[in-house]
Amino acid sequence: MLDAAAVAHVSRVGVWVTGVSSFLPEALLAELSGLILAGPGTGSLSAALTDQLAPWTALIPVVLATRCATGNNFDDHYYGGSRQKYEARGFLLSDFAHLTPVQARTLLVLRLAAGVYPQYSHLRQDSPPPGSGMCQQPRAKSGSSGGDRDSGEAATADA
Repeated sequence: MLDAAAVAHVSRVGVWVTGVSSFLPEALLAELSGLILAGPGTGSLSAALTDQLAPWTALIPVVLATRCATGNNFDDHYYGGSRQKYEARGFLLSDFAHLTPVQARTLLVLRLAAGVYPQYSHLRQDSPPPGSGMCQQPRAKSGSSGGDRDSGEAATADA
């Protein structure tokens, strides 16, 4: 049975609307207990955003949803393997098909509080993460190009 304290501890789940070229500030990700990405169409993400967020899926659940009023978050009919390419990188899709971003957020908060995802048990109240905050930033892979986009730029969501 869930109580308010269990839900409150994992309720820092953000909803981020993405566009063709989008990014998320690393400092924001470090404060979340989960993330819902509202992508265009069937929830497609740019390769750069996918690469940025894939390491975070080990620390927080990252759910891919569509920002459209109705529809699925993947399309294996026209884009074969679209679901598998994100799930292989750690993104959650299957349990969130046909949900709006707000519905997906509610479902994720309740599932985190209930302990449905053992890989994220460090987010729950009865198993606090080591250290002070929610999550530590994932370490950059050696040889990665680009750099951190969280250099004081204003964070905006693409329309």
